[in-house]
Amino acid sequence: MPQQCKFKGFVFIFLLFFLTFNVTARDNNDIDDCISGETGNLKIRIIEPDESENFELGETIDIEVEVANLGDKTRDVVVEVSLYNVDEENTISQEDSDDERLSPGEDENFDIEFKIPTKARGIDNDDEFILFVKAFDEDSEKGACEEEAVDIDLEFEDEAVNIDSIKLLPSVVECGKIATLITEVSNIGKENLEDVEIKVRNDRLNLNKISNSFDLDELGDEDDEFVSKLDLLIPKKAVEGSYNLDIDVIFDGETENDNVILEVECKETIDSRTSNKTSEVLLVVGSDKSSKPIEPVQVIKVGEISTLFLVDFVLLLFLIFLIVVLVKL
Repeated sequence: MPQQCKFKGFVFIFLLFFLTFNVTARDNNDIDDCISGETGNLKIRIIEPDESENFELGETIDIEVEVANLGDKTRDVVVEVSLYNVDEENTISQEDSDDERLSPGEDENFDIEFKIPTKARGIDNDDEFILFVKAFDEDSEKGACEEEAVDIDLEFEDEAVNIDSIKLLPSVVECGKIATLITEVSNIGKENLEDVEIKVRNDRLNLNKISNSFDLDELGDEDDEFVSKLDLLIPKKAVEGSYNLDIDVIFDGETENDNVILEVECKETIDSRTSNKTSEVLLVVGSDKSSKPIEPVQVIKVGEISTLFLVDFVLLLFLIFLIVVLVKL
């Protein structure tokens, strides 16, 4: 009797361990499979791509999936495609189709453009990848869901760099001020890269600046990315407008290119010579409050006013002289 108890206890512990292990393994697997398993109400067939086709990072895959409604209920069907790393057990990226209404016995082809990311968690050149395809009822995944998968091979270049992002701070800069160019780059190749440089050019702004060199570890390593900052001094006499800055990442004799738009605004400069220009004043000549309309405005320069006063003064003296002569007579 005691031996039977021990045996039953051993079996119980074994089953408990087995169940716990499987649940844990399933929890660690983040693939977006059918919630309640495959129901059999739908049938799917991956038409494109073929098994073990080769694709590069950043490439767009044209995926075609045929879905048939085998049930007795009309369903709004959605197809979901995931790029899945089998070795790391993680989903790298995911894309959904538009929903299509399928009547009982009806089938439909779903076309999805799926872009492989150039940089993402879980991409490593030594791992195995699949495209995991799931078709399900949008309103009730438990009621209708089916899965299919196809192996694909991701090709990695020996030496390759990706420009992840480019930012300008500020995006609008004044003449004579500084704009900071922030460039994020990553190694998407299988080999380490040394003495990588970032160059920014614009002939109209007389910009031609190169960053300090830096190293990038191979894709998947800790130091496979770098953030570069370059301060760009905008000329004081630059013309206001939009400027296209050419960005080159130079590595091992090769170049990866991109560009960014810089907006330049310049405050109007006051010419010092304007202070020497003759000023103008307005002299309004008009009548009293009669019905006679006001005469047109006459513009007289300040330089001319002194001449007018001098002439009037001479005429006044001449008039006084004539009056004195007439009185004596």
